[in-house]
Order: sequence, then C-alpha cells, then structure tokens
Amino acid sequence: KESSPPVLAGPPPRDSQLPAMPRGTNKRPPPSAVKREARRQPRPRMRPKAKPDYIVDTRPSQFRQGRQKAPERASLKSSQHEKIPGTRIQCSKGGWPVRVVIADGKEFPVDKVAAVKKHIRKLAQQEQEQREIDKIINGGPTTADTTAESCGGATAALAAMSARRAKRKAEAETQPAAEAQGSKKARREEAWRQRQQKLAELHAAAVERDGRQLVSEQWSVGEVAQRTAGRAWVRLRSPDSLPADLLAKIRAGNEDARREFSLADDLLPILFGDVVEAGLSLQPGLAVRFKLYTDRNGVGGCEVSSAEARPEQPAGGQPAGGKAARPAGGKAAKKRRKASAAERGPGPAA
Repeated sequence: KESSPPVLAGPPPRDSQLPAMPRGTNKRPPPSAVKREARRQPRPRMRPKAKPDYIVDTRPSQFRQGRQKAPERASLKSSQHEKIPGTRIQCSKGGWPVRVVIADGKEFPVDKVAAVKKHIRKLAQQEQEQREIDKIINGGPTTADTTAESCGGATAALAAMSARRAKRKAEAETQPAAEAQGSKKARREEAWRQRQQKLAELHAAAVERDGRQLVSEQWSVGEVAQRTAGRAWVRLRSPDSLPADLLAKIRAGNEDARREFSLADDLLPILFGDVVEAGLSLQPGLAVRFKLYTDRNGVGGCEVSSAEARPEQPAGGQPAGGKAARPAGGKAAKKRRKASAAERGPGPAA
C-alpha cells in the first residue's frame, strides 16, 4: 500500500481572502468619558443638600487660653483703696484696677502706695529744679512759683492735700446754713459765680506768667472765623493798617491754625477770658472789636466787646422797633378787659 506524501502548512490567508463578517449587530458603542461626565451635571430634579446646623472651628486661635479675668475681690469699689492726690484709679485690660499718676500717666498697682508717693515726690523735685533753671535763664524771678498750685502739677498735688481737707470740712459745716438761706436755684447761681471767679483768677495768673504787654490803645475790628477750646480765631478786617513787624508776628503765630481751618486770611487768637462784655458769646460770624497785645506766645486780642451797635430804647418807653409793649397780665387780664367793656355797653355812634 502506497503512503501519500505529507502536506506542508502554507502562509496564512490574507484579509481579502477571509469570508465577510456579518453586519447589523444592533449594538451601540459605549459612551466616551466626556459624555459620561456631562451626564453627571446637576439637573433641575436634583435638590441641594441641607447645610449643617453646626460649624466646627479648628483654627489655632480657638484653642488658645483666654485672658485672665479679675476676681470679684479686685472689682472697683468706692472708698476701698487709699486716696492719693494727683492720682486716679481706673480699670486696665482684663478688669484689673490700677493707679495712674495724672502728671505723667505712669501706672502702679493699687496697693503700692509708698511707690506712688515716692514717684510723685520725684516729679515734684524735677519740677522744682526746672523752675530754678528757668529763673537762671530768664535772669530774674518768675511767677511760676506763685502760680504752681493754680496751674497744677506734682507739687500742687502734694501741697493741696491739707488744704482740700480743710476746705471739705468748712464746706460740710457751712452747707446746712447755705441750704437754709436760699433755694436750689440760688445755690446753683452762687456756684456758677464761684466758678467764674476761679476762672478769672486762673486767667489773670496766666496773663502775668506770659508777660502780656499792650501794643497800643487803638481799637481793631474783626470777625470771628472759628471757635475752638478756650479761644476763638478772629479774621482781621484791615490787616494792612498794622505795622509790618506786628503783622509778621501774627502770620507766624497763626500758620498752623490757617492750615487746620483751610483759611488764607490773617487770624488772631482771642481767649474767652479776655471778653469784657457780659453775655457775649464768640460765635462764628460775630463782629468784635479789641486791642492788640504781645506776650511770649505771640500776638492776641484783649478787652473784647461787640462791634455791632445795639438799638437803644427811646425816652418815651416804646421800643425802637415801633411796636408798643404788650400789657402785662396774660389771658386773665384780657378776659377782665373784655368783661369791663361789655358792662359799659356800646359806645356812642360816630
């Protein structure tokens, strides 16, 4: 029996030689990643989740130790701490009471009384040394020694301790007698007069200390431009009539005021204590007349009064406006006049 020769494998068939694949499987390819993310966007039917009703703050500042508070025993109470003239007790940060020296603002614990008094004596010694230096520089005696108590300072705080106690004792003794003498309104007026007298004394001491000298007896006229604490700034109406050196001093002294008020005019300071007319208030726009003076602070005005002429009442008793004075009595007097006119009856026909 004859055997057939072996069949050798040939090369694989080409694509064109393969049978055709069946078409129309009806299967869509899967969506891409972009389309998948686009479909996950919020839609109107999706509702937002409710916000949490609590928030956990994890900042380091929320875990720091709080500021130490003052205990109840350290709270401020009247007559609890010793009173020292020239100092005051106030609360610091956290509610702790401290004692503050008014002269320089230095703070001490409230129980350090000896340290506070030592510091005040040191300030008084420095003030005394400064006054002696001023005497040597000025070449003669000054009025700083006589006005130290009226102007205040550490020396006045120590020297006024016994004087205040004596004054307080005298006021306590005379208070019942004063209450029996007048009403509340009278006591208020008396207190106002005493305050005005004290202000006048302080102003006189300041005038003597500053070395005021009157320039001339000639009157000058101006208009109040601004009003500040303790003084008013007056705009000169005719600054060209003043001497050149005096006008230069005025302009050198009011440069800061003109810059502050944004004014280009020449301004002159007038202290409220230099007003001689009773009841005159230096309000902006008021025309005043005054005399010029010079001192160590510059140039100013004194003997201030109103420059506007006030209408005087004529001899006949009728005011200058032409209207007769209304009869006194009010509504009751008017009713009585009507009743008397009705009783008299109508007058004769004209």
